[in-house]
Amino acid sequence: MLVGPEKTLADEQSSMNQSTRGQWDFYANHRREIERLIVPRERGGRICVLGAGNCNDLDLKWLAEAYAEVHLVDIDRGALERAVVRQGVGENASVKLHAPVDLTGIADLTAGWKGRKVSEAEVEAAIQRSTGFGPVSDRLEACATDGFDVVLSPCVLSQLLCGVRDLVGKDHAGWPKLKAALRARHLRDLFGLVASNGRGVLVIDLASTSAIPGLDRARDEEVDGLMRMSVRDRKCFRGLEPLEIQAAMLAEPTLRDKLGENEISRPWIWHLGFGKAFLVYGMTMMRNGAAENAVGLRYAILHHTGIAQPHFDLLFESKAGSPLMTWRSANWPILNEAAVERIADHRREYLDYEGGVSGGRGEVRRVAGGTFFIESTGEDYFRVRIEGGVILSFRRQGMTANWLAAGSVA
Repeated sequence: MLVGPEKTLADEQSSMNQSTRGQWDFYANHRREIERLIVPRERGGRICVLGAGNCNDLDLKWLAEAYAEVHLVDIDRGALERAVVRQGVGENASVKLHAPVDLTGIADLTAGWKGRKVSEAEVEAAIQRSTGFGPVSDRLEACATDGFDVVLSPCVLSQLLCGVRDLVGKDHAGWPKLKAALRARHLRDLFGLVASNGRGVLVIDLASTSAIPGLDRARDEEVDGLMRMSVRDRKCFRGLEPLEIQAAMLAEPTLRDKLGENEISRPWIWHLGFGKAFLVYGMTMMRNGAAENAVGLRYAILHHTGIAQPHFDLLFESKAGSPLMTWRSANWPILNEAAVERIADHRREYLDYEGGVSGGRGEVRRVAGGTFFIESTGEDYFRVRIEGGVILSFRRQGMTANWLAAGSVA
């Protein structure tokens, strides 16, 4: 990215948006892969997209139908305004624009960096600003009072880092520390906007044809191997590897206790013109609702005997006073992974009941119970923390009653 001395990061981003505004067709497959990551659990709710720009990677009509509110954030207001008109949602009140918003937090500090040597003191000042800069939610006109159900960062982090790297110079002694600070800033911004039990979706363009010649010709069955190779051989954007992102999240004191389950998608190839392609993956991070709500719910584990197939019934409230979500398991405790069956919700009386089951169906004895906290929940998953630090995760296998449970100690 070559910019003149008078250009700022905002100017450069605007130039990039101008250069890609007509590339809607090139984004088609990339758009579909992103949509798979942000499908809402049910129609309604709120989504926020950081660095939306031209919105070539977003089908805004689909988003406006799937979500009650769609918030688009970028440093370039002109790009957002052109995008909503081009996609026919310019008059849709549910689509809300937030610009200019500088996601680096240091655009003003870097305005005069291009074309000269940047001092260590200037880089240190940028690091301090990035570390202490107020959260992006403070700059969104109070739109995030309750947080968002989904917050998406679509290949934005690499753009933010590359823009600053090309100003300061990749060989500058302070660049690694500044890169880490900017990455942490973006993760705090993204996750700070996520509502309790919502999810943040980070889409990363990890490598390109400049590092992996022939990437644009890779077959679908080769993509997983290419991602492993790019990380192993360091033919990728250093610091954006899945394990590096996960480590950065866990290193942040403000995020560590809020982070629930995270899932890395299968990578895909994003073709952007002849001979140009990117290797992309998505990371979905659930926000732990327990830390914010601190609402202790009740559970009970019952050993059901006196029948042909003795088993354990695992019963959990989904909210205070609710019927009991119930799984049937051959074993208790669950120490590793085990197959369980989701059965009909049970009456609340079973939280305290021991004795015979009506109809001569054996008897139940309570072997465990007490208080637990929901860490993350959805249609196909349920993760809880039981008193004593035991974590139990349940995940549905396909569209059946078969689930996989896993136990661990936090």
